Amino acid sequence: MAQHLESKGGSALPFFEENMRRGGVLDRIKIIAQPSVVAARSFQPESIDFVMIDGAHDYASVREDVRAWISKVRPGGIIAGDDANWPGVLIGTYETIPCSEVEILNSGLKMPGVNEG
Repeated sequence: MAQHLESKGGSALPFFEENMRRGGVLDRIKIIAQPSVVAARSFQPESIDFVMIDGAHDYASVREDVRAWISKVRPGGIIAGDDANWPGVLIGTYETIPCSEVEILNSGLKMPGVNEG
């Protein structure tokens, strides 16, 4: 377990909730603490504007997560995640969503032609 999680009982959820509270959006979001693919079954196609997936970072899991959510997000909506610099996340995302529709922001990873400024 990461040291910074020990004070929160091993879960990042309290940190997330506090960040959302400080950002003034906690009352505008629905936190679903389930496996991503299971949670996606609760939503109709094109029924959400934004989803933040914080799941497993291996290639197969990322592809499964993206496939589960991509039809749930309205056109122009956002599928967000973290740790884009992990190879499984990066490759799994790019191989599931056409490159022309993927924009990686604030990843800390320098990729020629993708996010160089």
